[in-house]
Amino acid sequence: MPQRWWSQLGSRPELPTYVGGWLATLAWLHLVGNTIGDVRFNLLVELLTTFGFGVSFWLRGFQETAAAETLRRTVVLPGGILRGAFFVAVLLGVFNVPLVRGLIPDLARGSEEWLIGTTFQWAMALYSFGLLNDSLVAFSAVLGLSMLGLMGSDNPNPEVGLCFLAFLLGNVLMLSNMTLATHSSRRRRGPTGRALARWFGDQLIVAGLTVAFTAFGAILLAALLSRISPRWNVGSFEKLSKLGQQISRSGYASFSDQMQIGVGGGDLSQVMVFDTDCQEPLLWRRRVYDDFNGGVWTPAPGTTSVEVADAQNRVRLSGNVQRTNTLQGLRRRRLHVRCNSEADIAVPALALAVTGVRGTARPLQVALDRYGNPLLRTSPQAELVYEVALPEPSPDELAAAPAAVADDWRNYLTIPLMTRDVVLPLAERIGAGQTTPYARAAAIVDWLERECVYDATVRVPEGTEAVGWYLNQRRGACDLIATALALLARANGIPARIAVGYSGGEPSATGRRQIRLADAHAWAELYFEGFGWVPFNPAVPAPLAGAGGGPRHAAETTRARRRNYLLLGCLVLGAWLLQYVWRVWWRARPRFVAAPSGGIERAWYRAQRALARRRRGRRSSETLAEYLARLRDDDSAAAWWEPFEQLCQLFEAARYGWRTLGPDDVQQAVAWSTATIAAVRRERRPRR
Repeated sequence: MPQRWWSQLGSRPELPTYVGGWLATLAWLHLVGNTIGDVRFNLLVELLTTFGFGVSFWLRGFQETAAAETLRRTVVLPGGILRGAFFVAVLLGVFNVPLVRGLIPDLARGSEEWLIGTTFQWAMALYSFGLLNDSLVAFSAVLGLSMLGLMGSDNPNPEVGLCFLAFLLGNVLMLSNMTLATHSSRRRRGPTGRALARWFGDQLIVAGLTVAFTAFGAILLAALLSRISPRWNVGSFEKLSKLGQQISRSGYASFSDQMQIGVGGGDLSQVMVFDTDCQEPLLWRRRVYDDFNGGVWTPAPGTTSVEVADAQNRVRLSGNVQRTNTLQGLRRRRLHVRCNSEADIAVPALALAVTGVRGTARPLQVALDRYGNPLLRTSPQAELVYEVALPEPSPDELAAAPAAVADDWRNYLTIPLMTRDVVLPLAERIGAGQTTPYARAAAIVDWLERECVYDATVRVPEGTEAVGWYLNQRRGACDLIATALALLARANGIPARIAVGYSGGEPSATGRRQIRLADAHAWAELYFEGFGWVPFNPAVPAPLAGAGGGPRHAAETTRARRRNYLLLGCLVLGAWLLQYVWRVWWRARPRFVAAPSGGIERAWYRAQRALARRRRGRRSSETLAEYLARLRDDDSAAAWWEPFEQLCQLFEAARYGWRTLGPDDVQQAVAWSTATIAAVRRERRPRR
């Protein structure tokens, strides 16, 4: 009768190694794919990698057979060459070569980290077809650690923790089986038949318990440090702590190359940046961001152009002038600005020209980024004149604007995967019944002004997905408000991005309007055909005096209750695993009768365990006489040999009933066992 395939797996002791490597690899592939957001590509890579692990495991089974050399020439070597050629094509696709650019998903091209992650995904899928020994399987953990570190910073979703736990579980299972196969008699043949399931299940349980105890220990350590850390928070430690908080913060008030949302506004400085003769409360723009990964806004890569001033020290920004030629609803203004500190200039909407009046270089040079923002750092007391074009279309004009073509604005309609479950249903509910893009945008603004509260002191808890948290709490600073508006607009088919700069400031006694650092602000800009990027700045009300907590305590309470249920379930599962391990150990422990023979056997087992720790244990195939003969040949000069030989003779008498035994024999056995253990412990441990 032919042997079934699952029974044949019992002769493959490397099976748990491949299963553990596959589980760890799938965990980091899933995280990378979810961070990028291309579900189909992620599924393709995961299926291809699973198939590759299976092929590698199948090929390894032929390594010690007559067909090994034939398979190496006809399958392994040609397959390696084909995989290498395919990976070269992937690298060319990263650099946008037309014939092979389809190998890289479009969503990955918005970020350098995502391109790296996609390349590693392809590399792992191709690498999985050549795992013909344990070392090659273990190397997949190195790739996984690299990707978990790279993508974990771009994905604040709690799913990162679950992926890491699965990754850890797979690696523990893989490494424990590699160690077992190396240091046991089963290195050439594993268990067969029914023992296969128990063997594999026991290793999986041990790996799971290792991960569980590690996580539990980390939780206890974190709780301990959180209690004692205030006592240590003195001197240089306190300075380092404050420095770390400043470095980690990259919110809307930092005007850096990226804007992290949910870090709060805090108490910003009242230092004046500039003042202007314009009495209108305009929005002064400094930077624009259009790529969002769920927690951080970044600008898309692009080039800048540099314009040089004419004889009147006036720089005409021809790029912005060209942008305005096809736009309606623009109002042109001339603004005089006097700088009070060294800072990059901020300009309302599109600057058409910049003139240096006083305190500026001559000739003046101004760079223009891809969004139309002039890049110029001014000195204190510098005076400039801006000629700007302000987008001010009427509601009726915007209502008549046609919807944007999705294929032309794909980057500005993208919603991160981790936020879709929250944003899409809410956007559909808000935009229901609205027939034009502007009507949907107005409905979103109205919802934010009715349902949300402005509070610059609010910070999103660490490890929490910021957008979902804000749409549940509905309380936060302008970065969260603008992000919510932009994502809700994108979900309704309206291209949207984020702008940061300063709000309108306050009028002074001199008749000029003063703009301070505390006026740092973020808002959304929505694109309408024929009118360009129009700023939307919802007038979200501040909290009432004495009001405490957010308006959505019930949602937070529900989430807390779910976390408690999850914790309770984990505790129940952990308790079940503990009792299972205890029951297996209790059944497997040696049992001794209450007669003198039981005491002698117990003493012999204690001595034999001590020898086994020094790699002199009894093999399962050896009789006692064979065991003693081997020890006599190798270690007859050892200090423990004589008492252990006497103990073995007494053990034989107890086991086979050669003579009547009494309490004196038990005492003698205990004495010889103690002498053997003491001599073994004094002996130098042999090298492996």
